[in-house]
Amino acid sequence: MDVLTTAVFFASVTSMTEEECQTCLQVSKKSAVSAFKSAVEDGLARSHFMSRADMTNLQALVLFIVRMQHNGFIWNELVPSRCIY
Repeated sequence: MDVLTTAVFFASVTSMTEEECQTCLQVSKKSAVSAFKSAVEDGLARSHFMSRADMTNLQALVLFIVRMQHNGFIWNELVPSRCIY
C-alpha cells in the first residue's frame, strides 16, 4: 500500500468515533490510530520524503501533519528520529 493511501486511512480513522471504529474495523480507535500512524511514518521513512521531491509523498506528509495537529499530537511525535536523514 502506498504512503498516500495509508495517510488517507489514518485521516479517516482519526475522524471516526470509538463506536465507528469498533463497528467498521473491529478494533479500538486507539489501536487503529496507532497502527495507521506507524504505517504512515514507516511509509514516509521508506520513501525518503526528506530528500526526494515527489508530489504523492508531499500530499501524504501534509495530510498526516494536518490530522496529527488536529488530534493534538505533539511535534516530537510527528517526526520520529528514524525519519530524519
